[in-house]
Amino acid sequence: MISLMAGASASAMAQTPITTLSSPDGRLALTIARRNGQDWYVGSITNWTPRDITLPLSFLGNGIFKAQIYEDGKDAATDAKQVAIHEQVISKEQTLHIPLAAGGGFAIRIIPGKGR
Repeated sequence: MISLMAGASASAMAQTPITTLSSPDGRLALTIARRNGQDWYVGSITNWTPRDITLPLSFLGNGIFKAQIYEDGKDAATDAKQVAIHEQVISKEQTLHIPLAAGGGFAIRIIPGKGR
């Protein structure tokens, strides 16, 4: 099990509003973001139709951030245990493009980077 909640207290998360980034009628995919202090946690799920998610990062503050991305692996459509994990430097001016496998999703932990 992968935990993105490392360092986030349950009580702090319970008091932080959830931001819905996309919810096209509930039949396609749902993407939400939640902030805890300066860290953001973003997650998305889809139905049984594979699709690409476009995630504008305009909700972030100024500066650079490090995104820890957990997404469907290369063979996730046939093996749900396939997960790709990588890190990327991001800013609010960027947009992430993340493919979702059928029944798949992603999770991202975004933390302030150096220079913030």
